[in-house]
Amino acid sequence: MSSFTEELVVRVAYRVERGRRCVEVAKPFAYEVGFLGSGDLVRVPIGAPTDFGSQPRLTWLIDPPFGLNAKADAVHDQLYRDGSRSRIDADRIWWEAMAVEAEALARHGQACAPMWWRYLRYVTVRAFGWRNFAPLIRRPVRRPEVAWGALATASLVVAASAGAWLALVLLLRALT
Repeated sequence: MSSFTEELVVRVAYRVERGRRCVEVAKPFAYEVGFLGSGDLVRVPIGAPTDFGSQPRLTWLIDPPFGLNAKADAVHDQLYRDGSRSRIDADRIWWEAMAVEAEALARHGQACAPMWWRYLRYVTVRAFGWRNFAPLIRRPVRRPEVAWGALATASLVVAASAGAWLALVLLLRALT
């Protein structure tokens, strides 16, 4: 079974990313995908922002965003941010990481997210997560200010010349 390589340590830095308050990872950690010793690691570096589970506040009664699946959520946030894997792979790894985290918590006698809740979160992310997947987010195209200035000047020249032509036509009609 896969595993987390380190404990998750975060720093409360209150960064806002895409309208959500985030904390920063204070100590790098990784998740080993598939099985222990596979060598397939998802690394979460120092300073990586995470909002843990992006879920409505009403559901925090069942599963607080910083609680039962915090490590899996931080790995998922990193996968969505860097886009190093496909979205379906990122979600599959998250599903696996939630199960690993739940098993570890249960082994230590702590409360863990029930299977139906993890499944509900997974299905919801599969349905609506595309909006936050980094490779799919449209970034605004930066156009040079000079181009906008030139366009504004050209439109003023065109408008002025059109106005001049209209004034000339009206003057000629009035004279005839």
